[in-house]
Amino acid sequence: MMRRQNPHCLYKAGFVGAVGFGVYIILLSGFGVSSMLSNFAGTVALSICSELFARWYKEPVPVFSIPGVIPLVPGLPLYRAMNYTMQNGYSMGMHTFVSAALDATAIAMGILLISGLAKVYKTSKRLVSKKVIIIPNACKKTIAYKPRESFLGRTLFDWAPYDLLPYSLLASQHLSFLPFFRPTARTEGS
Repeated sequence: MMRRQNPHCLYKAGFVGAVGFGVYIILLSGFGVSSMLSNFAGTVALSICSELFARWYKEPVPVFSIPGVIPLVPGLPLYRAMNYTMQNGYSMGMHTFVSAALDATAIAMGILLISGLAKVYKTSKRLVSKKVIIIPNACKKTIAYKPRESFLGRTLFDWAPYDLLPYSLLASQHLSFLPFFRPTARTEGS
């Protein structure tokens, strides 16, 4: 993967890894935070840097996040867990393995949290700029909701996630009494 990428991104990916590992070391050694929380905070920091660098340098996010996560992966604890288990130290091996699994889970959750928030931010920014929400359904029709301005200058879409409402409620005129929006039906391709 790294062979096909822009060589200028290697330094930036190294910086992202240094940020994540720096946060991990500072929290683990300096503040005495547990390894799991230190891994989570380090991964959140490097994921934020990865998302920002991907937007600034117009590269995919994994170009920055995958090399950044490598120093945080608990390889040595997994090796030690296997070694303890092979030497009949089952309790110590299981303890080490559970600790490594929690660290790996914290890394995954940190990446998942920031990438999910970035996707929500990007989607909401696009929907707010268009002020149209398009909800496809299985009947090959698309309903576009154009919000009306309320007396507060805000729309109902600023507060309510409409993609969580059932389609039958949205497709019908049950919500037309609200002064915030009017549904208009369009077919795909028009």
